[in-house]
Amino acid sequence: MSNFEKILTFIDLFFKEVHVLILIVIAIFIYSYHSSFATVNAELRNLDTKLVVLEDEMRKPQYKIYSVTATMYHPVQSQTDGTPNQLASGVYIKPSMASNYRFVALSRDFISRWGGPFNYGDYVAIEGISPEYDGIYQVQDTMNPAITKTVDILCSPGTPQFKAENVKLIVI
Repeated sequence: MSNFEKILTFIDLFFKEVHVLILIVIAIFIYSYHSSFATVNAELRNLDTKLVVLEDEMRKPQYKIYSVTATMYHPVQSQTDGTPNQLASGVYIKPSMASNYRFVALSRDFISRWGGPFNYGDYVAIEGISPEYDGIYQVQDTMNPAITKTVDILCSPGTPQFKAENVKLIVI
């Protein structure tokens, strides 16, 4: 074999080895890419699962519940101020139809004007009185400053008085 043939054989073998090395490097790259791709996919599936759990948690209502005393009042001067047909919110009512409005007065510790969590017009749920009085009400009035931790349900004159302890006042 001539020197020229030897050089051509060497070049041919060299390039074949380089091709093999390039193929090996490509295989290593593909393997590591595939491994990291699989890891990334697994992490994405894990994050997706966590996201579903968080979305479920966010859909659950986050209610604040207060334990209060529940009483009732009539829109008459002896149980209110000098304007029994006007509530603290400024709303006017027809006293004979008071039970139909489903309005409540809250003690001042619950009214935002005095640092509480509720504004006039907010809705609350009440549980623990009776089937007749449990339900949704709108905050429209304020109680005497001496009373705390109490909800007072506005009822039509003639409705029997009641008082219930450990009633749930629920922010909705």
